Amino acid sequence: MMNIRKGMNLNADVILICGGGRNEVGEIKAYVKERIEKAIELQKLGYADKIIMTGKNVSELMYEYAIKKGIEKSSIWIENESTSTAENIQILLKKYLIPNNMHILIIVSSYWHTKRIKKILVPRYLKNYQCFVIDSVDSRDENDIQKLKNIKDEKWKSILDKLFLSILTGKAKYRLIPKIKNVSWIKFLKSNIMIEK
Repeated sequence: MMNIRKGMNLNADVILICGGGRNEVGEIKAYVKERIEKAIELQKLGYADKIIMTGKNVSELMYEYAIKKGIEKSSIWIENESTSTAENIQILLKKYLIPNNMHILIIVSSYWHTKRIKKILVPRYLKNYQCFVIDSVDSRDENDIQKLKNIKDEKWKSILDKLFLSILTGKAKYRLIPKIKNVSWIKFLKSNIMIEK
């Protein structure tokens, strides 16, 4: 598995775009659009001619979005059977990669998804292929990421509040304690939990 460097002379067989979900109104989500836009950028730079849109119930919408962005219909293939990335890769192997003698792939997904692709899916299913796994820009900005972190912190604070209070009142369910794997949880309790007297 390799990274694409600026100005690199690469002629891949295909760009694979990992599908994703739809929003409340049935459109593809912002992060899926970003994956498509990254694939279009790579195609325009000449890294590959063919693009595969993947995912059941979303690949057709991805196709329409790419066409609106000016991609030639003939350069797009659609895989619309898979419901997971692992299933997606297995179908791609059977229907596209092996029959078309393709060996060099560019896989485009969001940064939080590419970690899984690199660590699990490429070694398991694509070890005989030359794979370039590329992050698209993620629609979540720093404010959104901080909000997610705050929610996670508040959730843990709430859990620890309840645990600490149950210990003080003698109603502790001690089986919960081994599940807390963070060794600094006692410091967290001391610094973050106010006990009303």
